[in-house]
Amino acid sequence: MQRFFKVLAICMMIFSSAVFVLAGYAEAVIPDKITTVEEIELTNTKFFNFTPVGNVETAKVGADKNLAENYEVNVSLFNIIPLRKTKVYAGKRRYVTLCGTIYGIKLYSGGVIVISTEFIETEEGRKNPGEDAGIKSGDIVKKINNKAVNSNKDISKICKESSGKELIFTIERNGKTISIPLKTVKEKSSGVYKAGLWVRDSTAGIGTMTFYERETGIFASLGHAICDIDTGINLPLSRGTAVEARILGCSQGTDSEAGELRGAFLHNDIGDLCINSECGIYGKLYSCDKNAPVFPVATSSEVRPGKAKILCSVIDGEPQYYDVEITRIIDKESKQKNMSVKITDEKLLKITGGIVQGMSGTPLIQDGKFVGAITHVFVGVPEEGYAIFAENMLAVADEVKEIYEAKKVS
Repeated sequence: MQRFFKVLAICMMIFSSAVFVLAGYAEAVIPDKITTVEEIELTNTKFFNFTPVGNVETAKVGADKNLAENYEVNVSLFNIIPLRKTKVYAGKRRYVTLCGTIYGIKLYSGGVIVISTEFIETEEGRKNPGEDAGIKSGDIVKKINNKAVNSNKDISKICKESSGKELIFTIERNGKTISIPLKTVKEKSSGVYKAGLWVRDSTAGIGTMTFYERETGIFASLGHAICDIDTGINLPLSRGTAVEARILGCSQGTDSEAGELRGAFLHNDIGDLCINSECGIYGKLYSCDKNAPVFPVATSSEVRPGKAKILCSVIDGEPQYYDVEITRIIDKESKQKNMSVKITDEKLLKITGGIVQGMSGTPLIQDGKFVGAITHVFVGVPEEGYAIFAENMLAVADEVKEIYEAKKVS
């Protein structure tokens, strides 16, 4: 009898440990929200059961919402042991036209970015008015004496005309707006008043357009923000233009250096840029093919490790499909680095050596659905990189749509 209870105690301990491990596993793998679409029911798994809280139909909100919080579910182990609650977001299946094409980006900052300060030779010796005032690299100059500045010329003109009088710089720093008084100094050699600031007001380059919506012409690209090369901050966008471009060649990626697509701008402007967000560059095309084929957009819960394809341009001509593998789902809550992808297509590897600069925004397709876009290459491993979920890019595209609709009304 004593042996029986001893065995029973061991079994209970093993069972309790298993329950504890599965409960921890549930906390790790079952997110605070689950996104799905109306035609797909949330199904139970081998271990976990999902039971709606209340009446699901009553809980659902308006059908005109693209992605709506519909209901909560109780998550239980073996439909016996309650673990947690989570929210289920179910919307209508979305469809977009995939691009995979290279285009040119001309971006003009909303304000002027300070790259560094410099010393000015004056009659009284070397002075650094920018540093003395407390202006730092990465600051964004929005106004001077309450007048908006959007270019290097704006700042230069105001400083020249200051005659050494105090100027009030309105600065954006780490998301906060501050006012900084600055006195310009007269350069000895030129006699011109200067602030001693190196600044940047625009940038240009090429990237991959990911998708557009046929009905609105709203497009998404890159899957990550454009950052200033010197300061690393996301470039603020006041205006910008999407330009037709062509590929001239490609330098292959290696273990020590990232490769790069080389391209050239053509003369045709194809759209406006609207947002430089952490999920990419977004805007509106001047015209688009209303009859172009569309792909269903996958929710994050539909994406899985396994074989997939990308659609991209790495040589001049139409975009081509290449084989890849989604190696891991990393973080469903992140806005950007949601999964890791490995290039497996030998033809593509011969051309690029892996993921190269210019491929950011390359659309990723799995099981016939648009699941995301490539965003970054792994340092030292050119065949692998990060990718963003399609639903994250689509959410920002919806924000852009609202911006353009608001402009129409006003």
